[in-house]
Amino acid sequence: MFLNHFAYGQQAKVASSCPKLAALLIPTRKHRPLSRLRNAFQAGNSFVEDPLDSHRRQIRGQLVRSYVLSSSGVSPAAPPTATSSLARLPNHLAVIMDGNSRWAQQQGLPVFTGHQSGVDAMRRTVEFSCNEGIHCLTVFAFSSENWQRTNEEVEFLLMLIERVVRKELEILVAAGVNIKFIGDRSKLPSSLVEQMKRAEAATAPNSTLYLTVALSYSGRQDITAAVRNICHRVQAGEISPEEIDSELIGSNLALHHLPEQWREPDLILRTSGEQRLSNFLLWESAYSELHFSETLWPDFGERELKAAMDEYARRERRFGKHH
Repeated sequence: MFLNHFAYGQQAKVASSCPKLAALLIPTRKHRPLSRLRNAFQAGNSFVEDPLDSHRRQIRGQLVRSYVLSSSGVSPAAPPTATSSLARLPNHLAVIMDGNSRWAQQQGLPVFTGHQSGVDAMRRTVEFSCNEGIHCLTVFAFSSENWQRTNEEVEFLLMLIERVVRKELEILVAAGVNIKFIGDRSKLPSSLVEQMKRAEAATAPNSTLYLTVALSYSGRQDITAAVRNICHRVQAGEISPEEIDSELIGSNLALHHLPEQWREPDLILRTSGEQRLSNFLLWESAYSELHFSETLWPDFGERELKAAMDEYARRERRFGKHH
């Protein structure tokens, strides 16, 4: 679901030192190859992986692993520092990933293929964030309202998320990604919850990119839980009502794990032409810039991300101040 950012940087280095390997390491098609996890997911279902893609993937993995262990000297918690060519970037980018089902319908395909293709868009977005130096990326993967979908679709989505996290965990660690999951875990399958915990523990030392996945999440429920927690503290005599302020409430919300200066998204991006927040980060979005794209999520890539960044760079953020 996420990316091969660190491995891709090493691929480029290997290819530059040995040009004959370039054709294997760096494909020439428009988008970079699908992640290992999607190939693994396809192999376990009715999809068939292209033999050449499989061959390239296997050799890429072997070469990159050998190169990293023998010559890079870069630890998993300290991957190469990204440099951006864009004028001004948000420190915290939040994304409402919308349009998977409509994309599948337009292609005449089952809705499940739309979600699977959405994994590739997620991977491109995480890779872009790492490459460009965005500090925090928060994505809306599954809302509390999404439980109202058919049992088949919900089961597929949760199974897909679990497989994605499991298969990509090693790459996330190597890329310096710190992953956290927010939302109500009580309804999630126990196997998924255990995988989420393992991923969080394995990536805890990392800080290149703080990746937060909102899963079974509701902004209203998040605020409600924060208020309830503060009320318990008041009842226990830990704090007085007069001590309750916006900073205290914010520190009790789901994004409290992020560095304080980056907890509120600078830019919230939504795909598929819809123009609403849909119960996502309601407290944190008070001063967020909003960008709405007509592109459906599975088609969303680097070009659309750069367009959003360019628009963000042109905006003047006043925070209520007069200029």
